[in-house]
Amino acid sequence: MEIKEKDLLNEVEKLEEVNETLVNEFRYYITTEKESKRRIKQILENIMESYFEMDNKWHILDLNHNAEIEFGKKKEKLIGKVFWNEFPPNKPIWDNFCRAQQEKKHIKFETYSPISKKWFEMHIHPFEDGSSVYFHDISERKKLEHDLKESEEKYRTIFENTVNPTLIIEEDMTISMVNSEFEKVSGYTKEEVQGIKWTKMACTEDIYKMMEYHRLRRINKDAAPKKYEAHLLNKKGEIRDIYLTVGIISEKNRSIVSFMDITELKKDEAELERYRTHLEELVEKRTEELEEVNKALAESEEKFRELFNRADDMITLVELNEKGIPGNFIEVNNVASQRLGYTREEFKNMTPADIVAPEKLMEIPENAVKLIENDCVRFEIVHMTRTGKRIPVEVVNHVFKLKGKRVALAVSRDITERKKYEEELEILVKDLKRSNEELEKFAYVASHDLQEPLRTIASFTQLLERRYKGKFDKDADEFMDYVIDASFRMKKQIEGLLEYSKVKTDQKGFQPVNLDIVLNQVIENLRSLIEENGAVINYGPLPAVMGDYDQLRRIFQNLVGNAIKFRKHDIFPVIDISVREDKENNEYVFSIADNGIGIEEQYMERIFVIFQRLHTMELYKGTGIGLSVVKRIVERHGGRIWVESEPGVGSTFYFTIPLCKFIKSLV
Repeated sequence: MEIKEKDLLNEVEKLEEVNETLVNEFRYYITTEKESKRRIKQILENIMESYFEMDNKWHILDLNHNAEIEFGKKKEKLIGKVFWNEFPPNKPIWDNFCRAQQEKKHIKFETYSPISKKWFEMHIHPFEDGSSVYFHDISERKKLEHDLKESEEKYRTIFENTVNPTLIIEEDMTISMVNSEFEKVSGYTKEEVQGIKWTKMACTEDIYKMMEYHRLRRINKDAAPKKYEAHLLNKKGEIRDIYLTVGIISEKNRSIVSFMDITELKKDEAELERYRTHLEELVEKRTEELEEVNKALAESEEKFRELFNRADDMITLVELNEKGIPGNFIEVNNVASQRLGYTREEFKNMTPADIVAPEKLMEIPENAVKLIENDCVRFEIVHMTRTGKRIPVEVVNHVFKLKGKRVALAVSRDITERKKYEEELEILVKDLKRSNEELEKFAYVASHDLQEPLRTIASFTQLLERRYKGKFDKDADEFMDYVIDASFRMKKQIEGLLEYSKVKTDQKGFQPVNLDIVLNQVIENLRSLIEENGAVINYGPLPAVMGDYDQLRRIFQNLVGNAIKFRKHDIFPVIDISVREDKENNEYVFSIADNGIGIEEQYMERIFVIFQRLHTMELYKGTGIGLSVVKRIVERHGGRIWVESEPGVGSTFYFTIPLCKFIKSLV
């Protein structure tokens, strides 16, 4: 019993020791945990990353100073708040936070924040009651990645579009990249050449050169790219001569190789060498000939200078600037000095503007533009002598190169006498124009006044015929018939002459005229003649033109009437009227074709001359003035008229009227 109590006491003592130890350990644990939390908090405050902590219901439990900065809010305003109420989530952030809580594992992802407009790398560490979130700004890294991607794309684009065949060779001579031009020259595709050794395509000597360059680059990083001639074995087994450039593009001694295929060039060089040898032989021969030529050239230059100075016209050489504006005189001949009164030395300090009349100076830039465009220009201008005398001249300017500079050679001819004759001619033209106008008025008045006595002759002759016909002999009756007939024919001719003169004297202003309406009126006016001869008239739509309505009607009426009149007696007349637009000459071309008797070629010009007839009055009646009137009307409208014909087949009369783009067809 005593033993048991002793043992029990021992056990109690042991328990007390254990209990004291546990109490001490617990006190140490409590102290250590508080210190640990303090240290952890201090660490979290001082780490570079932003940090915040949430419970399972998304309440913010804690955050460090960097998180305050990124969130833009103080810790006091965020603790206890629901994270998503303060920062509305985008889908990637929401999905990753939910997945971390559900799967209870660390989630790392990158996301863009529209609030701070930055990229962040986020780490979510879930624990039993919530999550710890660490994140830091990676915007700069993202920018660098974007720039690097763009740089790589640009590099690949430049590499692929390089004109010369280009490839990249690794340090172990393995080909890692080639462009399309390399495929064309080598015959290999990119897939076939990828990963094979450059040694399979290059000869040993060329490889040693490349290796030597690599060795040099390791010694001297600034060594320039190496260029040398080499050889390439293509897929067909052909050896191509190439001119190769090798450079280093990285610290790994990766080589970029670019080359030109000079196989054909080498062949040309060999051929050129043969020619060079032959040329040297020729040079010796030509040297002797050249000496003779130089001698002849010196004589020729002396003759040219003699001609230059003895020419009747003023000749000058002037240097031109980039815009073609003349600068100082380079050379002048004797005529220039004699005509204008300046010495050669004085001319060399002058420009063409110094010898041109003041009111003509503005023409110099205009003439310069024409000279640059055409290398040659002709114009008239007025020169002023030293004493102020004015000399009209005609200038012909040519541009050529002299010792690498553009110069103008000007030949100036004195046209004082010609100008005098031109003025006299202008006076004569005015007098002639006035005379023609007076003559037209006279023809109009004369033809008008002649009709009165002619009517008297015809009237009294008809009166004699009515009273005395049959009372004289047969010859008297026939004579009276001749007088009456001649009177009527003369009346018709006077009327025709009157109509001819009216084309110019009885003019109206031009206005838009619908030729469809004109032709319909003409057909109506000729209705009896058309029906009497069984004529068929074919025509399509006609345009509107600027002109005189009555005169345009006369054109169609005369030409259609003639086509019916000069018909073949065994067939009915068929007349085709058409028009086409000649854009090149900016005019309408009208045609009136018939199936009549036709005209011999020798008479085609004669028919348009006034009072010219091809047939007797017994066969075809008329005055011989109609076509001359038509010609005058057409010319008044700025057009032309002509005929194409074949005797026995028919004729086609053509005439033109200027096209006016401002007039549309009138309907």
